[in-house]
Amino acid sequence: ANSTERKTWSASAVRSMCIRMERYTRGDCEAYSKMLEFVDTHEPTIDNIEQVAWDIVRHSDMTAYDMEDEECVEDIMFDLANDCIRYSFERA
Repeated sequence: ANSTERKTWSASAVRSMCIRMERYTRGDCEAYSKMLEFVDTHEPTIDNIEQVAWDIVRHSDMTAYDMEDEECVEDIMFDLANDCIRYSFERA
C-alpha cells in the first residue's frame, strides 16, 4: 500500500475539549491564547502533543484525579489524540 497518513489539529478543537472537560481553569487569557496559538502553528507530533498536555495540566485543577502530574499528562495526551486530532489518508 502506498498511502500516507496526515494528522491535523486546531485551536478550536483543543478549546472545545478544554471547555467540555473543565480544563485550563487556572490559566489567564494570555497563557490560554498562547497555548491555542501553538496548536494552530505546530504539527501534532508526539512532542508537541506532550507540550500542550503539560501546559494544560499546569493551568488546570487536577486534584480531583488523585494522580501525579505525569499521569495527568498521559491522560490529556490521550484526550488530545482522540478528541482533537484528525487523521486523513492519501494514496501516493
